[in-house]
Amino acid sequence: MQTSLRGLSFIIVLTNGNHITLPEVVADIVESSLMVEAAAMGIAKISFMAKNVFRVLNNDNVWWFSIMASKYGDFKIWSNIIPAKCSWFYRGLYYNAFHIRPFLWMNTINPNLTSFLQDPWYFEIPIACKPTYLNMNLDIERVLISDLVEANHWKFNLLQTLFGPIINDDIISQSIISYDLKNNWLWFPKTESTKLTAMIYAHFNQNNFEQNYWEGWRNVWHLKVAPRVKHFCWILLYNAVKTHEYLYRLNLGPQTFCSFCNLYTESTDHLFRTCSKTQVIWNMVGTIIKRYINLTDEIFSGHWILQGFSGNDTHTQSVIAATIWFIWKARCNRIFRDEGLDYHIIASRAIGHVREYSCTNSFQVRKYFIGDNFTFSDSPIILIASVYNLDGLIAGLGFITVDSFSNFIFAGSCGSPADSSFVADVRAFCFTL
Repeated sequence: MQTSLRGLSFIIVLTNGNHITLPEVVADIVESSLMVEAAAMGIAKISFMAKNVFRVLNNDNVWWFSIMASKYGDFKIWSNIIPAKCSWFYRGLYYNAFHIRPFLWMNTINPNLTSFLQDPWYFEIPIACKPTYLNMNLDIERVLISDLVEANHWKFNLLQTLFGPIINDDIISQSIISYDLKNNWLWFPKTESTKLTAMIYAHFNQNNFEQNYWEGWRNVWHLKVAPRVKHFCWILLYNAVKTHEYLYRLNLGPQTFCSFCNLYTESTDHLFRTCSKTQVIWNMVGTIIKRYINLTDEIFSGHWILQGFSGNDTHTQSVIAATIWFIWKARCNRIFRDEGLDYHIIASRAIGHVREYSCTNSFQVRKYFIGDNFTFSDSPIILIASVYNLDGLIAGLGFITVDSFSNFIFAGSCGSPADSSFVADVRAFCFTL
């Protein structure tokens, strides 16, 4: 929360006991520690989205899928063709299914609900998609799973007639056959975890991390900027910044011109690199730091964060990241607050942000949220706390004021009657003001 007191601008942070409850700051620190590499986060997306794929395959009666199925048709997990003009969520289900389908297993098979050719009841993929030996004297198109089952057990003599004598009895005998149950799909690779998302994450993280690794992800988390700036750059490098063009691609808004120049469509690369207004900022930043800023490629390509490609050292990369962040803030302020574009303020704040964060000693980095998330321009900062005693219906109120380097300015405390923690928070706020 930001307020003004006697002409001074304050950042006010409400706390409860010893726990800071400023969502933006906490989210930045948590996300920066969890998302160590973007390759791992790509795997995390697959892991979380896989739950929805399993809900669809297991026919869990999810209402949103019924709507999508009526609009786009059946969910064909083994098809490589995504329905045209479908929603991004439905498209995401298909993309996710492409990644996890080699590791699916039908644990429970209902012969009446299972197709001989189109379901992977034996192999890891359907027979229709897998070159394999079959007895061509049989009419494969007319074979039913129920023909191969008797008393909820496989007829192995018929399976051998169909596939030949070399058949893996161990794999197929693990399936449960029941006419009373619906088909049930499981994740097949075994891991130590029992949760679906954890199993999928562990599998892909172990097998595919090295081949998906890109050096730029590590560079992002080593920039001399605040965690919120690193997170924003991570989103940028995925080309997922919520520009007008991005929202238009998702059918969430009209195609809109750039908020700065009002001449071209607001795409990510235009907003941060090719816009005439933005180029003035980059020229000013380069002049101040007396270094050449290489932004010859698209901003989301990530070449600017690879010194081997661009020649930008870590300090220059940090300045670029901070400038991108402050350009985005200026863009949002222009849209939502109708504020003018000040090139000098953006350039000076970006450079100052990197300078101040670089000067923060190692004891403060990642231990004090102020040094990680605020700059000198945000000072002073007030932290407000309240402790509520339910038995005595009394609360302790307090505040402390510091600058962006965590230097103490002044503080105060008192006791106050209160009948709830909410009242205690409100009275702490009023006492501070």
